[in-house]
Amino acid sequence: MKTFQDRLKEELKPLYQKLIKHTQEYCEGKDIFPFIIQWGKNFPMDLNNGLMFVGRATNGWLNEDLDVETMFDESSEKRIFNCSNQMSWISKNNDENYNTNHSAFFRVMRRVAQEFYPINDEVNYIAWSNLCKLAPDGANPSETLFKLQLNDDCNILKKEVDILSPKFVIMMTGIGWADNFISALNNNEWPEKLLVAEDSWAGFPVSVYQIDKHYIILTEHPQGKDEDAHVECLVSIITKYK
Repeated sequence: MKTFQDRLKEELKPLYQKLIKHTQEYCEGKDIFPFIIQWGKNFPMDLNNGLMFVGRATNGWLNEDLDVETMFDESSEKRIFNCSNQMSWISKNNDENYNTNHSAFFRVMRRVAQEFYPINDEVNYIAWSNLCKLAPDGANPSETLFKLQLNDDCNILKKEVDILSPKFVIMMTGIGWADNFISALNNNEWPEKLLVAEDSWAGFPVSVYQIDKHYIILTEHPQGKDEDAHVECLVSIITKYK
């Protein structure tokens, strides 16, 4: 029986080939970094379980190699799929160029996860992805790059959710970034009738949609906002539907 790692590799790879094909002309000569979803070593294997956090983009990543074969080659030092330290690196903060303690996204993600999993090991129980799979170093994708990759990114996110089957998909992106992606998860229709809850924190709205067996929690990006209120709101919603 195939593991979800096997399925991810088999089913994501052709989607990334399409992504690179559709963005190749734009990316040529630019420092564009590819990203592939990460999951912890203890992420739940059973269906409809676990937490998957989604950000906007990485603003750079491990390397700029846009060769799909290399990305998924688990014998290559330049691979970005299923790396040996994926997710665990977040809690170590030993990279001289980047410290996750300085990221509001990772701080909120970890604090929410710590309410449900062992503190200091919580990252090994969750998954993390981004809406945009391609981004330049130190910046979000340009409007042009965002539009060029949008359709492929939507297909990739849908596949990630299908294979990992998290019960909760926490999209800390804001609706301006996420609307097409949420529609994609609902067969390209906005899930207006699937809204099951609304809440708010520090004046920012949160919407919860139940698409199939997944709870899609749409909230704002935490940068520069009240993290205590944000964490409390997300934990309350997850606890209610857990």
